[in-house]
Amino acid sequence: MQKGTSEKVSEILCDCLGLNSIDMNSNLDHLGTESIDYMDLNFRLEKVFQKKIEISYKTGQDIVDFLEKN
Repeated sequence: MQKGTSEKVSEILCDCLGLNSIDMNSNLDHLGTESIDYMDLNFRLEKVFQKKIEISYKTGQDIVDFLEKN
């Protein structure tokens, strides 16, 4: 079975931030995300989804919403 957008984003976020799981509505800044983490996150998202991430996001759900609309 193919993974959905939300599951893929969740896995990327967890991997980048060293977490076991994540609430997709959590503010990423409150989870200790630093600028280097955002750079890594953008790189991974763009590689997996083959889309330029051209938004300022605060939560995993913001990323999912962007990817599903574009």
